[in-house]
Amino acid sequence: MLGGTERRKEVEARLQDVFVASTGLPIIIYEKNEATGQPEASAAQSRCDRPFCEAIQRAAGRDRCENDSCSRAAVSFAAVANCPPADGLVLCHAGLWNERVPVRVNGEVRAVVCYGELRVDDSAMEERGVERVETAIRQLALPADQAADLRRLYEEVPRYARADIDRHKGLLRACLEWFYPLVEEADRVDLTAQRITHEIQTRMQQAIARAENLANEIAGPPPHKGTQEAFDVLYSIEALNTVVQTLGDALGEYHFESTQILPLVIKACHIYQEEAHAKDVDVAYQGSPALSAEVSEPHLQHALNNLVHNAVKYSFRSVPDLRRRFVLVDVHAELDELVISVENYGVGMLPDEIASRSLFQLNARGRLTRGEFRPGSGKGLYFVDSVIRNHHGRIEVTSDPADEDAAPEGLPHHNRFTVHLPLRQGVGV
Repeated sequence: MLGGTERRKEVEARLQDVFVASTGLPIIIYEKNEATGQPEASAAQSRCDRPFCEAIQRAAGRDRCENDSCSRAAVSFAAVANCPPADGLVLCHAGLWNERVPVRVNGEVRAVVCYGELRVDDSAMEERGVERVETAIRQLALPADQAADLRRLYEEVPRYARADIDRHKGLLRACLEWFYPLVEEADRVDLTAQRITHEIQTRMQQAIARAENLANEIAGPPPHKGTQEAFDVLYSIEALNTVVQTLGDALGEYHFESTQILPLVIKACHIYQEEAHAKDVDVAYQGSPALSAEVSEPHLQHALNNLVHNAVKYSFRSVPDLRRRFVLVDVHAELDELVISVENYGVGMLPDEIASRSLFQLNARGRLTRGEFRPGSGKGLYFVDSVIRNHHGRIEVTSDPADEDAAPEGLPHHNRFTVHLPLRQGVGV
C-alpha cells in the first residue's frame, strides 16, 4: 500500500470527512495492496449510509456491498499503460449510482475513489436504477412487506444533477492529484533517509570498533593521557551513534539474555559526561554491579542513552551559591522487577503531558521547552517507550517544580523517569 503510514491515513480520513461534510455523500479511497495486488481501503470509510443501504445490508450482508465496491475499484486499477482507467458513474448491485474516480500519478493509477450512493436526475439512468432494485428484491427473495419498504426507501434517496456530480468529481480529483505526489515524495525522502542512516551507522560501527581497539592498546598503568583521549573519542562516537539509531530505528530484532545492568548505565553516563561537564552538571550512578536481568542489550543501551542524554540536555546550568545541578541514575531490584531511575534538575514537564503520555508520542516536544534552545529530533522518548514496552515493562514519570508557588516556565524541576522491567522475560509476562 502506497505510503502506509499512520499520518498519511489520518490525512486521508480527514479528506474524506471534509468531502462528506460538504457534499453529504459517502466516500471511500482504495489503494492497491502491493502484496496481494488487490484494492484495499486506505482509511476508514467516511459513512453517511442511506437507510436504503442499511436495509440492503441487513438483507444481503455488509460484505456484499463492500465487495461490490471493491470490485469496481479493481477495474480501474487493471487499466494498462496508455489506456485510460475506467471512471464515471456505475450502478451498485442494489441500484444506486456511484462515481468512480481513478487518481493517476506519473501515468500510474495510485488510488481509486468511490463515492455516491445516489440517484441521478436523468430518466434513462433512473430507469436502470429501478430495474436493479427489482432485480435485488428478486435475488434476495424478500417478502412483500420488506420489498415495499425497500422501494419506499429507494424513493427517499436524493437525486443529483450530472453537473453537480461532475463538479464534485473535478474538485476531488484535483485535491487527490495534489495529495498523492506529496505522499510519493515523502516516501522517497523517507527511503533516502533510511539508506543514508544505514550507511552512516555502518561506518560509525567501524569507528567505534577502532576507537575501542585504540583505547585497549594504550591502556595500562601508569595512566596514560592517550587512554583518556581514546575514550573521549569513543564516547563522542557513541553519542552520535545514539542519534543516528534514533533517527533510523535501526537496532534490529530483540534477543533477550541475562545481562549485567550497571555497565550499561555506566556507559550511558560516560557517553554524556563531557556535555554535562560543560554545563557544570554532575552525572552519577549507583547500584549493584552484580545485578542482572534478561534484556536485549543494544535496545536497552539505546533507551538508557536517550534517558541520560535527555537528563543532561534538559538540565539547567549550575549557578554559584545555588543548588548544584545533577543527573543521578539508580539501579536496583524490587521483588521480581529491575528498576532504573534517571533524575535531574532542569526543564520540567506539565501534569497533563505526563498524564496523557504525550511526551512519548513521535515528534513530541514538551511545552516548557519552548524558548529553550535544546535541539532534538522529538523521537528519543518515543523509542525509549517502544523499547521498554518490548521488554514487557513500563515507565513512570514525575516532575515537581522547585518552587510550587511560582509559574513553572523557566523554573528548575526535579524530574524522574523510572523504568520497571521484569528481571526474567517469561511466557505470559
